[in-house]
Parts: sequence; C-alpha cells; structure tokens
Amino acid sequence: MYPSGDLYYGQHRNFVKEGWGKICYYNGSHYEGGWSNNAKNKRGRMFDNTCGDIYNGEYLDGKICGRGRMFYAALKEIYDGDWASDRRQGEGYLINRKGEICTGDFRAGHMEGKLTYLRTLEKQEVDKLFKQFIESNDIFIYVTRGKHSLELGPQSKAVQSAKSFKNAVKILQ
Repeated sequence: MYPSGDLYYGQHRNFVKEGWGKICYYNGSHYEGGWSNNAKNKRGRMFDNTCGDIYNGEYLDGKICGRGRMFYAALKEIYDGDWASDRRQGEGYLINRKGEICTGDFRAGHMEGKLTYLRTLEKQEVDKLFKQFIESNDIFIYVTRGKHSLELGPQSKAVQSAKSFKNAVKILQ
C-alpha cells in the first residue's frame, strides 16, 4: 500500500514495479498488465473509474503507445487503432452505439481528413460487442462486407484468423 492509498499486487524488483501486476488506485480506477521500472509497459488494461473509460492495449514508458482499443463511456464509442503518447495516432476504427463503423486517420488525438463509413451493425451485435469489450480483458471482432455476422473470441484465435482475412475488415484486434 502506498501513502496515496493505492494498492499494488504483482511482481517487483527492489520495491520497483517490474513484470506483471495490478494496481488499484484510491479513486477506484485500476490497471492490470505489464510494468517496467515503475511505469506501465507492454500490454495492459486500464479502467478509469472517474469517467468510465476502458483502455486495453499496449503501453510504453507509462503512456498509451502502439496498438489498442479505448471505450469512451461519455461518447459511447470504441476506438481501435494506433496510439502514440496517450493520443490516437495513425489509422483507426470507430464504432458507436448506433452500430456505425467508420475508419480514418488520426493525428495528435484528432481526426485528420474524413471518416470513411464501412457499415452498420444490428442492435443485437452492437449490444454483444459493447458488453464483451467492457466485461472481458481481450476481444477481437471481424466484420465482413458480405455477411451480417460478428465473431467474438480470444486473442489467440484472432491471430490465427488474421492470416486469412482478405475479404474482411478488421475492426478490433
């Protein structure tokens, strides 16, 4: 337990968070994932209790960096894409509660250019997707142009399926 009231459970070296662990912050937020030199590193999942946002993806030196997904509670949308220094950076996908799926380029956290509409999911699929993302630690979603179906499953299956997705649009890793 830290003087701030935060609790850390996990691997450490010489009282420095190192390896895999979970921290529960005094405000109710929590992070579970990789640590290096007291900073979030590698893959992890952060739940922000103050606003309800959930991030699941890669970290580097304590910042969101690499590939990841963010559920924005206030906007009721999920972003899946590239990140740099805690900001959306590069290609990404957005799916909102109406089921609309769009793709575009992001710079410094903001949309650059225009969003390209891909398709709209049925309400059942959207509800299942948001529930799965909020409640689980890992998810992948493939939406194919010719079908009206949604696949949910563990990451390992997603990696295997990714090799043969030429006709599919990869939405969430």
